[in-house]
Amino acid sequence: MRHLLCFYFLSFSSLCLSQQKIVDSLEQVISQYEKPDTTYINLRNEYISKKSFLTPTDSTWLDFSLKTLEVANTINYTKGRIMACERIGVVYQYLLSDHYKAIDYYLEGLKIIDGEKSLEKYGVRLLASIGTIYLEQQEFDKALTNFKKALDYFPNSISMLSNIGNVYGKKKQSDSAIYYYKRAIKEAEKTSNYLYLANTKSDLSFVLSEVGKIKEALVNIEESLALVNTHKLEFIRMAVYINA
Repeated sequence: MRHLLCFYFLSFSSLCLSQQKIVDSLEQVISQYEKPDTTYINLRNEYISKKSFLTPTDSTWLDFSLKTLEVANTINYTKGRIMACERIGVVYQYLLSDHYKAIDYYLEGLKIIDGEKSLEKYGVRLLASIGTIYLEQQEFDKALTNFKKALDYFPNSISMLSNIGNVYGKKKQSDSAIYYYKRAIKEAEKTSNYLYLANTKSDLSFVLSEVGKIKEALVNIEESLALVNTHKLEFIRMAVYINA
């Protein structure tokens, strides 16, 4: 089964040459700042999100992110600290493949939130990222705990529903996997989110085939393939073809 464990990259996978101008503009504004403030921290966090995925082999991203966290701590900007921890975690997780170090920073971000209601929404991506790491490491119960905590904050989150389905699929708990995949599909249909819709229908088809529901599996994989072709969803084409 081919799963897209986390859609963190989807926000950036579509960056093209025209969007390089946005990144260059951010860099120029940041370089002209004289005194750090909350806007400065926000700009740095936004910059690292975009630029690091345009140049993933650049070894300077970790130092840049750590400096952002340091400045956010200095001016006591809580949201900035949380987002900086998340950015550092992403660098460790995706660019340096150091999952344990990534978890350390994700947990640091969650510790900053520490039950503060106004900040809880920023913890969702931290929980999702931790869940993704545990899923990749086949620590399914830990993955499930983190995904479900994230789902508590956003009960209709397509990515969390889909990821929970992925975990149950890996655990061979097919009924639960099917239930969460279908919930994710329902939410994706509401928002016409074709990328999630195609991907989740593909994963659903695989689980359905495993339990002998071949006709329903074929319907879902054919619908997934149609969505990929109609909307040119190249990011998931290979995964969908493999399931098909």
